[in-house]
Amino acid sequence: MFVESQGNPKTDPLVLWLNGGPGCSSLEGIFEELGPYLINKDGKTLRQNPYSWNKYASIIFLESPAWVGFSYNTKSKNILTNDDEVAVANYAALKDFFNKYPSFNSNPFYLAGESYAGVYIPMLGNFDFDGVAIGNGILSNILNTNTLPLYLYGHGLVDEEVWQKFQNQCCNGCIDGCDILSIPENTTCGDMQMELYPGYTNDLLNPYDIYDNCEPTNRTIASKLKIKTSSLLLNRLARNDRPLYYGTIPCTDVSATEHYLNMPDVQKALNILSNLNIKWEECSDDIYNNYTTIYKEMANFTKTILKANIRMILYYGDLDLITPKQAWIVNEQVGGFTTEYKNGLTFNTGYLDAGNDSLFFYWFVESQGNTKIDPLVLWLNGGPGCSSLGGLFNELGPYLINKDGKTLRQNPYSWNKYASILFLESPAWVGFSYKNIPKNVTTGDDEVVVANYAALKDFLKKYPSFKSNPLFLTGESYASTYLSMLDSKIVDNMKETSLNLKGVAIGNGVMSYIILQNTLLDYNYGHGLIDEKLWKKFKVNCCKCVDGCDVFHFDPNSTCTNQLNIMLNNSNNELLNTYDYYSDCEGLNTTSSSSKKHRNTQQSLLLKKLRSNALLNTFAKLNNEDDLQSDFRRKFGVLACADLFPLESYLNMPEVQKAIHIPSNKKIKWEQCPDDVYDEYYIDYLDMFNFTKNYLNGNVRLLLYYGDIDGVCNFLIGQKFSRQLGFNLTTPKQAWIVDKQIAGFKTEYDRGVTFTTKEADIM
Repeated sequence: MFVESQGNPKTDPLVLWLNGGPGCSSLEGIFEELGPYLINKDGKTLRQNPYSWNKYASIIFLESPAWVGFSYNTKSKNILTNDDEVAVANYAALKDFFNKYPSFNSNPFYLAGESYAGVYIPMLGNFDFDGVAIGNGILSNILNTNTLPLYLYGHGLVDEEVWQKFQNQCCNGCIDGCDILSIPENTTCGDMQMELYPGYTNDLLNPYDIYDNCEPTNRTIASKLKIKTSSLLLNRLARNDRPLYYGTIPCTDVSATEHYLNMPDVQKALNILSNLNIKWEECSDDIYNNYTTIYKEMANFTKTILKANIRMILYYGDLDLITPKQAWIVNEQVGGFTTEYKNGLTFNTGYLDAGNDSLFFYWFVESQGNTKIDPLVLWLNGGPGCSSLGGLFNELGPYLINKDGKTLRQNPYSWNKYASILFLESPAWVGFSYKNIPKNVTTGDDEVVVANYAALKDFLKKYPSFKSNPLFLTGESYASTYLSMLDSKIVDNMKETSLNLKGVAIGNGVMSYIILQNTLLDYNYGHGLIDEKLWKKFKVNCCKCVDGCDVFHFDPNSTCTNQLNIMLNNSNNELLNTYDYYSDCEGLNTTSSSSKKHRNTQQSLLLKKLRSNALLNTFAKLNNEDDLQSDFRRKFGVLACADLFPLESYLNMPEVQKAIHIPSNKKIKWEQCPDDVYDEYYIDYLDMFNFTKNYLNGNVRLLLYYGDIDGVCNFLIGQKFSRQLGFNLTTPKQAWIVDKQIAGFKTEYDRGVTFTTKEADIM
């Protein structure tokens, strides 16, 4: 199948693409990886691929050898073949292609492929081409087999006892450098070797991405991934119809592609001879089982190519344990792509009367479902002093801001698929909110709850049809204070408002400053940020047992406080992403004011102010240009810890402010987190226990959800806070399962209290 470039076919490169196996069809490459259209899960329809290689190159997808896919032999049905025969056949096929398409003879020509194509491609070295690109290629069966145990052990997939036993008895005390490939089968060490490879018999482990979930619809993959010391590993890079953003995927599911390419109308359109009665398979078992691997490594072939001054790129995904070579990583991101947005979304913007001459800006997004019955959700961001438009455009709204600060893209995770959402900028002088009196930014918890309550009532006056909808109050970080106090106030005034308040959901909330401070040491020590010597010294001199130690009430001038600050120093490192300890922190301009103001979350021992919310972390899954799949964050480089430019640039564009009805005479410069509001804010309450108990007694449910790798508002806050509420435990900590995978862990108490954790950054 030949796909011409969408650019200039006369000058753009020509690329030959081969898949591996041996015995896997390269149509997999066109319909599941890099072609202009990808097959949908229904196996009947296609969707456009925004990352298609043919945007910049013409591509030949060649099915090789004979009897793979739609390829066949006119003289014989013999499926026996080997490396040398395939190389001759591929060479002949390429010559025939250029005879049929002579206009491409002068184009730059490149050979590309993956997996066992690491054998096919180097053996075409006698052909005239300009470069080679091989992805996760099996360039050396020796290296592939000998590095696999080290890779598995380094990723926690080999039992320590098995490792030490095999190392000592079979590798002279060191597996690194051990020639495992030469160990004979049917020997003690040959049998012990098989114990090193649990991934090949465990259906729940995704061997192509060990950090991704695995939900095979066809459990035959384990039997096909046998380790044979005398033969190559089968690498059927079965990159199924992997949705770009819809959760978990099967490890291998070829049914959609096989169904599509076996449809009579599709085969007719592809000019497949009907008399051949070909049933298309993605990977032919017959070919694989009867294929003879002649060359165990490609060193001599690749040297010939390189001596001819032909460039070669070997690119490896570092989570693939089938071909576990060291990855070559390029920290570049896709610039973006055009998406056709659906119609029917309803937006409303304006101002709500928050009392005391305050006008709070709001952005209301109606549900894409049934607005008459779907929940009404109030969303607040934290700070204090950060705009909830950050939540709208960086996290959960229907459209997200692009890096250019000028355009938007659709958010497949938008909450308004199922709920109508009110994004409220609070308090006054945050975002577009203001007062009709001379500017005075001084405020505090008690004033803000009164203003938020007034604004919510004014909203329901303007939109009375939503008064009967189930109401949920949600937010993150310091919004834990806003929401707890607002919930309590609504319950106290239920007769006045008659609101249909059902629950509150708080993400990584600062439910108690005391618990926050007292859990910081435990959390940081558990994540390797505290020196062992300092830890032991602190235990001996100050706490005996750090867990339960009340460091919050230490004398600020004491020796123990000084030791505490020294231990916490690492978590204040400006190069550490405190919102996600496992992600790099690059691209942050540490000298800019917007960067400085997000770096003071833990400067004082008492933490009387906490600048913490997911906006400042630019919610990795949704604010990355490669946001369409959660695991892209691991595959396509690092994220900046905070980048406020795009949203601030967008919301300060005159045409945007005009469109959302910002009064031009106010000359408002929108900031995501204005310093003056934060600096003049009074924190009136150290914890939310009393407010929380009050609304729980009013039959309002509470969900505390925490990303467990956030070091600013760590999950221990919610875990301890839930327990200290004093309600009876109804469900001890257990996994909660989504699509047969562990999505996180939950603990439930009576009165409708649920505490959950998820492997994520601040949420």
